[in-house]
Amino acid sequence: YPACHPALCHSERSEESPVVREPRGTPDGGFLAPLGMTDGMTGGLTDLFNAQVKRTPEAVALTFGGTRLTYAGLDAAASRLARQLADDGAGPESIVALCMDRSIEIVVAIIAALKAGAAYLPLDPAYPPDRLAYMLADSRAIKTLSAEDVDLTPDHPATQPPSNPQGANLACLI
Repeated sequence: YPACHPALCHSERSEESPVVREPRGTPDGGFLAPLGMTDGMTGGLTDLFNAQVKRTPEAVALTFGGTRLTYAGLDAAASRLARQLADDGAGPESIVALCMDRSIEIVVAIIAALKAGAAYLPLDPAYPPDRLAYMLADSRAIKTLSAEDVDLTPDHPATQPPSNPQGANLACLI
């Protein structure tokens, strides 16, 4: 199931603060990345994604079942959803729950949450309803998305979300 790698994403709850980030990686709190991968990067994964979209907009980014999505199409779909999430209050240190199976839609939703500056919480729709309810309440997610909330229609215009996500913002809650 898509989730962040434990070496890159870790959070704990406490009484004083609902979310505490514990960066892992280099001694100065940074993350290890291949040489040159982060040159000029200020926003983390979203910067890397945007750079790839600029380099290869018509290249196939995702294939699932009979559906193919180019980097430009993925960016447009994620940007549309990110704008909606931002309009609904998603931003730095907020959580967006993603309750969907493996699909193109979940990749779009992950990128959208990050573009909006929020973190995502992956939820398996096969979990018992009581478990899902507990995870949603415990995470304090501001919004829950299903696959039906993701618009892959290529002719709908995309607008960039107002957020400027930073590499230090929480990205994933597991």
